[in-house]
Amino acid sequence: IVCRAYIKIVFNKIINKHNIIEEYNIKKTYPSTLNIEIKPAKFLAKISNHNNLIVGSNGKLISGEQSDKILPYIFGKFNSKKFLEFTENIELSKFNFVDFKAVYLFPSNRWDIITADNVLIKLPEKNVSTSLNIAHKIITNTQFKNKNIIDLRIKNHLIIK
Repeated sequence: IVCRAYIKIVFNKIINKHNIIEEYNIKKTYPSTLNIEIKPAKFLAKISNHNNLIVGSNGKLISGEQSDKILPYIFGKFNSKKFLEFTENIELSKFNFVDFKAVYLFPSNRWDIITADNVLIKLPEKNVSTSLNIAHKIITNTQFKNKNIIDLRIKNHLIIK
């Protein structure tokens, strides 16, 4: 039993050294085989002040030399926990991360987004997924075709420029 627990600790240390790994599963096939399934993290964004760092879907920073994919930039002080909360809100909305050119995190923990179509979306601190869905409706509505700023920071108010 001690041996099994020790092996698990050793595997955890080895696997956790690699930020690219999002999930893993180890199964023992008797008598002496281990099957290890590894799920790599998806590349979501680049850190603006570090050309070679990419943020993975696990919230960890990954060396950017591993991807030539075009990704949005994150501006502001990177916070893994806040970023993961933000990506959860994006998943709950009608947007995908690939729809963005850049995201800005402010010290107040509020986000701004620049979409691939150069629309600036100013989000409130709370109710981010609801605000993202409102912004998506506005962007896809033909009445607001030439508008490039959607400000949703003030509760129950919408500012479009």
